[in-house]
Amino acid sequence: GKVLTTEVQALALGDLVFVTAPGELFAEIGAAMQEASPFKQTVVIGYGDDYLGYLFTDQAKKEGGYEPSHPVSEEIEKPLLAAAKKAMTKAKKT
Repeated sequence: GKVLTTEVQALALGDLVFVTAPGELFAEIGAAMQEASPFKQTVVIGYGDDYLGYLFTDQAKKEGGYEPSHPVSEEIEKPLLAAAKKAMTKAKKT
């Protein structure tokens, strides 16, 4: 029932964008950010602006293991990807 606020940022330099994530990303989420990017080149940066802990996929949560047993949120993958897409889209327009 608590709300946690953090940041996901994107900085564009021509056809290159840097997008941050507030913690330790699973590689699959970083790859999904790159795939969703409207830029030719996308660099995903973990531990950017904040540290929320492990940012794992929904699949990893189902499989269990160390990282998903320490969640900042039960649902992190979709909100994180949505925030990254929004930040990159906004960076593309400027």
